Amino acid sequence: MTHILMVDDAEDILELGAIGLEIAGFSCATARTGEQALLCLKQQAADLILLDYQLGQGESGLDVLRRIRNAAWQVPIVFLTAADDQAHREQFLQAGAVGVLAKPFDPMTLGQSLVPWLAKS
Repeated sequence: MTHILMVDDAEDILELGAIGLEIAGFSCATARTGEQALLCLKQQAADLILLDYQLGQGESGLDVLRRIRNAAWQVPIVFLTAADDQAHREQFLQAGAVGVLAKPFDPMTLGQSLVPWLAKS
């Protein structure tokens, strides 16, 4: 079963996303901070990470991406963010993300939205 790690500081986003991903047939773990995300990855490898750009408390999704790469995990990362303008998209892709999905998202189609990136991994 494909395993997705979803990282966002908003509990409601995590709940909606996890429900949508599980309905689509994925297993899903959630984390509210970069530290929690790293712990989740140590416990179970992910096939893809959905990562929020603005995690709160001064923590950036870009920082979390760098920490994941520094730990040598090469899992594909897709930013799930309201910062969905061209400049941010380019910044995310240059940092090593494979894609960007805009918030708000439809939980019922979230899993299908990930298929192109999962096919490349």
